[in-house]
Amino acid sequence: MNIFKSLLRFDIFLCAQEYVSERLDLINVGEVIDFKGLPKKGIFVRILSFILTGIRSCGVNLNTSEKKEIHVFLVNNSYEVRALKPITKYLNQSEIVWLGISAKEAAIDHNLYHPLSGYLFGLLFIPLLIFKSLISKPNEKKAVPYIFDNLLYAIGFFLPYSLFLKKHNIKSIYVSNHNSPLSALAIELGVSYKLNLTYIEHTILIDRWPKIKCNNFLLSGELSKNNLKKINDDYIDCKVELIGSPKNDELEIKKKYKNDKVIGIAINHADNVDKILSLVTELRLRFPKKALFIRPHPAMDISKGLTELLIKNNVSLIEPEKVLLKEFFKIIDIIIVNDSGIYFESGYVGIFPLKYQLSENPSDYSVPNNFFRKVFVRTQDLIREIESFSKMPEEIRSEFKKVYTNIDDENDFKCSIAVDHGKFGVDSYG
Repeated sequence: MNIFKSLLRFDIFLCAQEYVSERLDLINVGEVIDFKGLPKKGIFVRILSFILTGIRSCGVNLNTSEKKEIHVFLVNNSYEVRALKPITKYLNQSEIVWLGISAKEAAIDHNLYHPLSGYLFGLLFIPLLIFKSLISKPNEKKAVPYIFDNLLYAIGFFLPYSLFLKKHNIKSIYVSNHNSPLSALAIELGVSYKLNLTYIEHTILIDRWPKIKCNNFLLSGELSKNNLKKINDDYIDCKVELIGSPKNDELEIKKKYKNDKVIGIAINHADNVDKILSLVTELRLRFPKKALFIRPHPAMDISKGLTELLIKNNVSLIEPEKVLLKEFFKIIDIIIVNDSGIYFESGYVGIFPLKYQLSENPSDYSVPNNFFRKVFVRTQDLIREIESFSKMPEEIRSEFKKVYTNIDDENDFKCSIAVDHGKFGVDSYG
């Protein structure tokens, strides 16, 4: 009964801060610039998405006693799995429980908890959700048609997550994306139950993100550390260690460039199709024999028309669900990015990253516009930069030392070992 009272008082919009916080305000900004990355608008559409995700992802497989100490890992997409899974090899597998939409993907045959009851409660509590929406703030009301499924996760999994966290002996909760609704819910509950919360990045921290309510942080480097100081006003009370990015351990260093340097282009929802095609056309005119590859964001749907135009310009399409990032990086020497975390990952392995404005409006959501070198707006300037490029991979990597602290040290490409017992990881954080 106390848990149900807590649900009635709980601010469900805490689980959708990416869309309603003043720092990001993705809904208002997204509507103004016609950002294609916004969720499809409509309450019934969002309910259907919620149901279909439940059919695909729910499952419970717990082989641990309630008294045994466990480490809880929150995962709701493949990026979060990549960020957290490397450190689990230093733990007893029987002490790990995966929570979230991607628990099945991460757990294989280990402990997972993503119960059907969360989806049933979500649908059952729709009247309560509508009531909470009606008494919400104006910006929250405006966001509801876009994030109704996020709010269903918050209201539906409140009871299952509360019971799970109260019932088990939890040593630490690990999270890599506090903007995921289920992760945000678990963090809020973890704070209320005074549990240890450890944050490991799935991408470089962005200074406009909502507050990260964790007490332990394992960060990639100085850039994220500085941004955390802007995100969290209680930074001084947090325990912070710089280790690098565990998900980068699977990548491989670029030892040398090909004589005819291969160009890759990473695109996402924010990018304008006409600008993409214009860029490709001008690159092909200037470099008729150079290999060109385009890799869309995994969540991005490529239209048939765009695919045909790319083929016409002799550009190869890399499908991220079929070609791992590690394999893509082996192919290319230069990468052109508008605003994506792949900018940093490419720099880590020694690929030459260039920021080019492919969106209608300048964007610095993932990559600050003042980071290292200029943002290219004119294709001719970009081409001149490509033609004059003469650095070696190790020179590019050295520029990213403030992003990834483990570059050129003993934990380069094996920073997950930094969370092994005896260093500053699992035992000291749990």
